[in-house]
Amino acid sequence: MDLGDLSDQVTVVGRLSNTDVSNELTRSQLSYGILISRSRSIIDTSNFKPIESANINLTSNDGLNIDFEYDERLGYYFPPNIGTSDFGGITVKENTNYELVVDVPGEDRVTASCETKTFGKVEEINIVKDDIAGDSGSTLDRVLINIADPEGENFYYLDVFYEGERVSEGVKNKFFRKGYLYNYSSIFDDAPELFNDQLFDGKTKTLEFWSERYESREEEIMNAVIILWSLSKEEYEFRKSISANEIADENPFAEPIIVFSNIENGVGIFSMSKAERFIIPWQ
Repeated sequence: MDLGDLSDQVTVVGRLSNTDVSNELTRSQLSYGILISRSRSIIDTSNFKPIESANINLTSNDGLNIDFEYDERLGYYFPPNIGTSDFGGITVKENTNYELVVDVPGEDRVTASCETKTFGKVEEINIVKDDIAGDSGSTLDRVLINIADPEGENFYYLDVFYEGERVSEGVKNKFFRKGYLYNYSSIFDDAPELFNDQLFDGKTKTLEFWSERYESREEEIMNAVIILWSLSKEEYEFRKSISANEIADENPFAEPIIVFSNIENGVGIFSMSKAERFIIPWQ
C-alpha cells in the first residue's frame, strides 16, 4: 500500500443535542457545536487543523433553519447569538428528519442526515441508597428508572451524577461527580449506560442499575442528577463502534473496527439527541 497516496477528507463532528440541558453538566460529548477539520494519514503526526471558512446550515422537516458561525477561541461552529438574550437554542423534536450541509471552499458539498424517533417517557425514578458496599471504600446505589417505551426502535444513554458540597480548609466548595454504572441484571451488554429497547419494545419497563460513588466525611451529597438521552440511531451506532474500537485496540488478536460515519463526501458523525434531566433530592 502506498500510504503517500491517501488524500485527506473533510471531517465533520456534529453530535448535537437540545440546549436546555447543559453539555458541560452532562459531560457526554454531545453539545450544540460542530467541529470541521481534515482527516490525516496514519503516518501524519501533525495536529488536526480546524477549517475556519466553512458555511454550515442545519435544517429539519418541521421548519428548523440555522446557519452556524465559527468561534475562533474554541475552534467550533455554533448557532448565532450564543450567550445573549437572542439565542434561541436548539430544540430536538421526536419523529423529525434533520439535514446538515457543510460547504468548504474548493471542496464538494458535504452532507449528512439523521432521524429522531418517538421519545421514551420516564414515569418514575427511585434510588436505593447504599444498596451494597463496593471496593476500596465505594458504595453502590441502586437506580430504578421506569420508562414508557414507545413502539418501534429506540436507543438510550444514561448518565448518573452526584451533586453536593465538600469542606476544604473551612471553605465549602460544590462538586459534581459522575457515578460509574454497573449492570443490575443481565438485560444489557457490557456497557449498561448505552442500550436499546429490543427486550422491552412498546412496554413500560423498570430498568435497574448500580451506580458506584465515592464519598468522604468532608463531603455532603445534596442531589442525584439523572440524565436520560433519547439517541438517534446514528449516535447509538457511533457510540457502539467507538466502544468496540477501544476494546479491539487493547486486543492484539481482534479484527480492526471501523468507526461509524454517516457523512457524505467526507467522514465523521452527525446526530441529534434529546436529553431529559431529573434532579432527585438526596436527603
